[in-house]
Amino acid sequence: MDIQTTPIIKLIKRLRDMTIYDAAQYVETLKHYQTLPRYQEDLDFKILVDVSLMTYHASRAENESSISDVNSVLDQINNISNLYLKGEAYLRIGFVFMSLSLLDNAMQAYLSIVHLATISREKNNLLPMAYNNIANIMGSIGDEESAIQYAKMAISSVVDDDPVRDDYEGIAADFCANLALLLARKGDIKGATSYVKQAVGHIDNDSAWTTFRIIYETRMHLYAHLGDLEKMHKSFLAAMQLAEKNRDNVVLFSIFINYYRLCVKTKALQAYYKPYMDKLHGKVSIDNYMEELIEFYQIYLTVYAPTGERDKVDEGVRRLLKYINDKKQFDTDRSKYGVFAQMVNMTKLSQNFDENTDVDDELLEDLLSSISMNKIQHELSYERLKLLVGFGQHVTATLDIDEIAQRALEHFSAVFSVDSFIFLRHDKTKDALVSVLYHEFEQQMDDITIYFNHPNSFNIKAFQTRELIYSEDVTSDERFKHLRIKKGTNREAQLKSCLYIPLVHEQRALGVISMQSRRENAYQPKDILYINAVSPYIAIALLNSNLSQELNVTIEDQREARRELVLTNRHLQDLSNFDALTKVYNRRAFDERFAILADRVKRLKVPMTLYMFDIDNFKLYNDTYGHIKGDEVLQIVARTISAAYNGEHAIFARYGGEEFIAADLEKSSIESKEKADLIRESIENLKIENKESLDGYLTLSIGFCHCTEYAKTDKAHLYEVADDRLYDAKKSGRNTTRFGTC
Repeated sequence: MDIQTTPIIKLIKRLRDMTIYDAAQYVETLKHYQTLPRYQEDLDFKILVDVSLMTYHASRAENESSISDVNSVLDQINNISNLYLKGEAYLRIGFVFMSLSLLDNAMQAYLSIVHLATISREKNNLLPMAYNNIANIMGSIGDEESAIQYAKMAISSVVDDDPVRDDYEGIAADFCANLALLLARKGDIKGATSYVKQAVGHIDNDSAWTTFRIIYETRMHLYAHLGDLEKMHKSFLAAMQLAEKNRDNVVLFSIFINYYRLCVKTKALQAYYKPYMDKLHGKVSIDNYMEELIEFYQIYLTVYAPTGERDKVDEGVRRLLKYINDKKQFDTDRSKYGVFAQMVNMTKLSQNFDENTDVDDELLEDLLSSISMNKIQHELSYERLKLLVGFGQHVTATLDIDEIAQRALEHFSAVFSVDSFIFLRHDKTKDALVSVLYHEFEQQMDDITIYFNHPNSFNIKAFQTRELIYSEDVTSDERFKHLRIKKGTNREAQLKSCLYIPLVHEQRALGVISMQSRRENAYQPKDILYINAVSPYIAIALLNSNLSQELNVTIEDQREARRELVLTNRHLQDLSNFDALTKVYNRRAFDERFAILADRVKRLKVPMTLYMFDIDNFKLYNDTYGHIKGDEVLQIVARTISAAYNGEHAIFARYGGEEFIAADLEKSSIESKEKADLIRESIENLKIENKESLDGYLTLSIGFCHCTEYAKTDKAHLYEVADDRLYDAKKSGRNTTRFGTC
């Protein structure tokens, strides 16, 4: 069935169109849908309606969804069978999490979309939108490099045949504008200007207000860097006008906050921003929460505290206290806390205040107390968010169950106090939990098997209930009294806190991780939240490993499934054969392919040539232009050279750093020399600027070995000769070719 004809996909498209053209009709339609019998009978329909309504309220800073409501819907999303709808639901629920300042949860939702893209054959724009949102999260926590990387990934993965999000030009325009804004904030004027031009080139109608607004914000940053305050101010007004026209209060406050920072940085007068601050103050009531309001009222108090305007300061303090205590969190920009605390102290100690008031002192003391309590938590949250992103990608990148368990142990040990760690997987043949890794007090322990008829096993209970079990101290916890070891034994005296973490994917239990510490209260509520965010990635990795093993078994039993299974394994193998940056073969793949070519040489008695390539002065290039430019150069050079080795009897790979390696067959030494020179000249003709080169451009040195003695076509011998010739090329002035024979 064509995905575009399915009822649920049609409904997604209808809701999307209403979002764009008639917001009032959109919310009324959703509320009407909740009264229909289908809402109770069709899970996919119910989830789509609930998530869409949550997204609508979140986009307008209307806090009608609690965290428990969102988590409840998130649990239901796991049961959706339609992969497109599941991705759409994750995308929307991620936005809701962001509106609730739960960046870890939002990141988990977006990474789930990335995971769905790896198992689905359908190409759509959910993946690039997830990348773009991840870029926004990384930008909000100050990781500019990762934000820019994900923004570029978003642009490169946009497709023009999505059944629902079919506005290719509009999506591409938004993403280019978003990347331009990230580059502008970093001060990359040239890069930002380039992507602004690309964004404008994609705009095909006047309704693309989001793109225009981001472009104006970008210009605001660019003019600030150039010191043109008047044009910076005009760009700010244009961006605010667009946001105001579309009644987007979240964006309004965000634009103002960024503009205020630029005003402070450029030492602009208060007249540039104070009138707009007063105007925004009256836009949102105290009962409407947005994360941006916390920083806005920090600015508000910073401006009014020194003036002695008592009413305004009191109102600013009340607002801040309300937003902080309303189960919300500060922005993860850790540098604000010290500045904010000083500002509140300055407010409290202001000589313009009447010293005979108790109310204001109480408010200020409460505010300072809230800051002190939250500061360390958010510093940890910032670091853990970065850890979560890296670990999720790392643990799901392997199918080896032992590697998965080892990576889980290393990650948890880096974050928590871990003295005992057991990674258990469900063994269907034994109907038991079997240890993959058992590590205790820095020692590897013997494997264990826990059968389901084992009395009072908490590992079994966690697996069967699919719920995390935690004890602050097993020696005093009545639930564990039947498991206690006699007092005086070493293990009983040392192990206190314990966690039993079920590994669950789509309501299916796959295994359990048992984690214990010799410290009491070793795992705090925030740690449990983090573990709940991490464990789904371990579950996905475990599921992929199980599926890989099952596929290998099925190949032997089912002839009809053989072709599909072989293709699946080949695809997984290919993922590990390519260099992540340059997208060419890696060293491991080269070694495997070289062995095949060498065997062919010996059978057919044809000559072989092995080439070594090295980018001249690349370390200096990196130091001069930065690693991002260095990575781009590696990609360009790889593409250029690989075009010469795309035949059946040739292979090209990245060998490490700035070195590349290639081999081909059936060429004379003269032909090999001509080929090497042609490649060297093609790199030189790219005219990539390199101040460290004599010619002012990036160049390449090449050494190769041409072999006609078929018995000597082993890689070590050819590599030694080619590497020596490469050294000669470097020694003789670079940008040259040297060759030898065997």
